[in-house]
Amino acid sequence: MTCSEKCVVDYHPWCWKVEKERDGGSIDKDYLSRWCKTPDCNAPISKIEIVRDDISNPVVISDNAVTEKMLEEMERLTKKQLVISEPHVLEDMKAKEDEMQQRINELTKQLQESKAVEKNLNRQLRIAVRDNEESQATAKNLQEVSSI
Repeated sequence: MTCSEKCVVDYHPWCWKVEKERDGGSIDKDYLSRWCKTPDCNAPISKIEIVRDDISNPVVISDNAVTEKMLEEMERLTKKQLVISEPHVLEDMKAKEDEMQQRINELTKQLQESKAVEKNLNRQLRIAVRDNEESQATAKNLQEVSSI
C-alpha cells in the first residue's frame, strides 16, 4: 500500500489476508477509501500493489477520483481542526506559560535564598577578618610588652 504522501506499508500475503479479515473481509479496492496506517501520516491510501507469482509484474489498484475526494476531505477536516483546535492550542500555551511562570518563581526563590546565604557568609567573613585583625593586634601588643 502507498499513500498520497508516499508512505509504503508492505504486507506478507498471509498478513494481508489477516488484515482484510480483521477489517470484516474487505476487498483490496476498499482500502483505497482508507487512511494511511503509518503513524502521524493520515493521508489517503492511493495505490495498492499486489505481487503474485510474477514479482516483476504486480497488480496495481488505484482510483485517482477516490484519492482526490479523500484529499479534499482531509483538507476540509484540517481547516476545521484548526478552527476547533485553536482553544486547545491556547489552553496548551497557557499551561506551558503557567509551567514557565512556576519555574521562574522557583528560580527566584532559589536566588533569594542564595542571596541570603551570601549575605550571611559575608557577615561571617567580616567578623572573622575583624577577629583576626584583633588577634594580630593583641599578639603584636604582647610581643611589644614582652620585649620590654
